[in-house]
Amino acid sequence: MSHDILLLIAGAATLAALSVICECCGLQRSLLLVRYGKKAAASERGVHEQA
Repeated sequence: MSHDILLLIAGAATLAALSVICECCGLQRSLLLVRYGKKAAASERGVHEQA
């Protein structure tokens, strides 16, 4: 009985950790998109200024 409970707790902890990691990755991805978006906008401005 106690072994099953430990497995359930371990599974729940693993899922919680994975969800936190996914949230962190999502935040990093959005930050990267913002950075790349700014770089793309800056490079487009540079192209327009050159032309």
